[in-house]
Amino acid sequence: MAAAAAGRWWAVFLAVAVLLGPGRVVANTEGDALYSLRQSLKDANNVLQSWDPTLVNPCTWFHVTCNNDNSVIRVDLGNAQLSGVLVPQLGQLKNLQYLELYSNNISGTIPPELGNLTNLVSLDLYMNNFSGSIPGSLGNLLKLRFLFANNPNLCGPGTAKPCPGAPPFSPPPPYNPPSAPTPSAGASSTGAIAGGVAAGAALVFAVPAIAFAMWRRRKPEEHFFDVPERQPSEPPLKWETRRRIALGSARGLSYLHDHCDPKIIHRDVKAANILLDEDFEAVVGDFGLAKLMDYKDTHVTTAVRGTIGHIAPEYLSTGKSSEKTDVFGYGIMLLELITGQRAFDLARLANDDDVMLLDWVKGLLKEKKVEMLVDPDLQNAYQETEVENLIQVALLCTQGSPLDRPKMSEVVRMLEGDGLAERWDEWQKVEVVRQEAESAPLRNDWIVDSTYNLRAVELSGPR
Repeated sequence: MAAAAAGRWWAVFLAVAVLLGPGRVVANTEGDALYSLRQSLKDANNVLQSWDPTLVNPCTWFHVTCNNDNSVIRVDLGNAQLSGVLVPQLGQLKNLQYLELYSNNISGTIPPELGNLTNLVSLDLYMNNFSGSIPGSLGNLLKLRFLFANNPNLCGPGTAKPCPGAPPFSPPPPYNPPSAPTPSAGASSTGAIAGGVAAGAALVFAVPAIAFAMWRRRKPEEHFFDVPERQPSEPPLKWETRRRIALGSARGLSYLHDHCDPKIIHRDVKAANILLDEDFEAVVGDFGLAKLMDYKDTHVTTAVRGTIGHIAPEYLSTGKSSEKTDVFGYGIMLLELITGQRAFDLARLANDDDVMLLDWVKGLLKEKKVEMLVDPDLQNAYQETEVENLIQVALLCTQGSPLDRPKMSEVVRMLEGDGLAERWDEWQKVEVVRQEAESAPLRNDWIVDSTYNLRAVELSGPR
């Protein structure tokens, strides 16, 4: 009897434990911290509805990313129409690398406990309503590449007003490296670099229009990468690294276009203008041709500037540049990453190939030779599906009409796996009609082929 009774009580205990959820049996510090944040925020659109405290950890919650150890490394709540305040418990997310809270209406002070997040790379508080001073504890975060707090009520370093009783802020002195060899033509010696860092994007500007940005100087261990210009003694970039470069540079350009007022057009996006740090994180660099873009301007320049093979057709023919000019250049850069080829290479004439990389790629795709596009230095160490997805994004970015190209923010989402299938399917349908129009006898063979689009049936959709 006693044994049976004990068994029944044990069954009841297990049932209660299941109903309450394992998260209540064994407390999860990170889950509790994020749930505290949920309770302090007003969520009109139920964005945080999945943040259930009864789950064993927050890794299944929407807008939360964890590593292989089920520890939170990223929280993405940008443009979620949230209001309320941040909580000091966020300082308990010890492995957090990216805290993206841009374009909300969050108010109050920035918790100094965020200075405990020693792994934090990106803290994006852009376009909120924070007040008070920027905590000095954030200065202890050695990995922090991006601190963007464009909030009118903030005071302190880099903002429009000093905090009461605080000395005026002056930026750190320029970085003066020890004597080094003179950089080559492909490696700019740019000092202060504006750009976006991979996997979360740092945005680092020395532009007065931006209220707060971390000052960043190029370090000796950083270098501009250029896949076609790799020296024989250098190992080739792995496929995973190339994917990170693609996503990181896309995020950087997206910030330039969508998070700056006025927006910034780079106008010379190419592989050689991507700066890599010692961890192979990508920064969009070399802003010698960058242009601040007023929404009322027509953006007509007196002379077309850029790099052959990367210049969008409308910019070449009209002198008008826009963010879609950068999108075209980014698409060519993707093809450079995939193929290991130069955007413009006369050496291809030796094989009766096109000198323009885009035309060369389209020619191989028409012949269904996708495998010949991939850089042979990769030695087949890549995912075929990922290659096809990147080719699709590149072709969408390099469409002849700028109106047909996606915005860089859309490119970021497609690279993250959101919306590429739909966009590619839509493009295929349009191409069926366009291909029929292009088969008309009025077309001249001498017209540069880059302005024409590929048949829509050569690549499969994302799998």
